[in-house]
Amino acid sequence: LSLHHERREGSVYALGLARPDRKPGPQLRPSNAECEQNQCGMMLGMGPVVMLHGTGQTTEGLANAFSRLTDRTVIDRTGLSGHFDVELRFSAEGLADLPVPPGLDRPAPSDDAPSIFTAVQEQLGLRLESARGPVDVLVIERAALPIPD
Repeated sequence: LSLHHERREGSVYALGLARPDRKPGPQLRPSNAECEQNQCGMMLGMGPVVMLHGTGQTTEGLANAFSRLTDRTVIDRTGLSGHFDVELRFSAEGLADLPVPPGLDRPAPSDDAPSIFTAVQEQLGLRLESARGPVDVLVIERAALPIPD
């Protein structure tokens, strides 16, 4: 098997500001956490309602987390700098198949929570929009059956 990675133009989400005043929403607050002292991080609580809690996060870090949740590359186009504390509540419906701990069933999505797209806009004052951009692609150059020794 011979393969390599390359970047190609593909479908992505662009993470941008949703509000005309360019201010973040109520659940995206400037952080006072001391990241050098391990006070920063992100936790994801999975259930019918997904809870994402982050301390000392950059918008680039949020874009990376949203990439894993949506199974699509998310590019940070917010223009925001600095670190933020984040609390986001949304439905598990439509999310990428995240690993479920052994012995537990995947929870059914909740009708009581908004989609990740609505939650990001309403709670964080940001927007996930479909766009075109660079994505990493695994290219298989050659595949052959193994030769016996």
